[in-house]
Amino acid sequence: MKVGKPISKRVPVRLRHKIQKASAAKQRKQRKEAKTNPQWRSRLKKDPGIPNLFPYKAKVLAEIEEARRKKEEDVQRRREIAKAQRQGVAVADTDGEIAEADEDGDEELVDPEELESVEG
Repeated sequence: MKVGKPISKRVPVRLRHKIQKASAAKQRKQRKEAKTNPQWRSRLKKDPGIPNLFPYKAKVLAEIEEARRKKEEDVQRRREIAKAQRQGVAVADTDGEIAEADEDGDEELVDPEELESVEG
């Protein structure tokens, strides 16, 4: 790329007004199209929840809370296993599943609770 004379930024008023007019028209058109565009309305609807008069509301809420708690525990357990594997320690799952050790098989299988006591 070759460096030449600088180009002047001076523009005739008629041309400047023409550019401003075209820009305003384009923005008006975009705003108008945005009103008819259904894409912004496609957000997820809010969950209405469980009605107070539903006969088993307490039971349903308890099940939801239990599922949420189990999912959170599972995520926490997976994080602990991943952390232990990054440190080079094979970990035995609490459900009885055994994490795969390296092909060497020299590493011990450690329970996550024991791992916390060793680290802390």
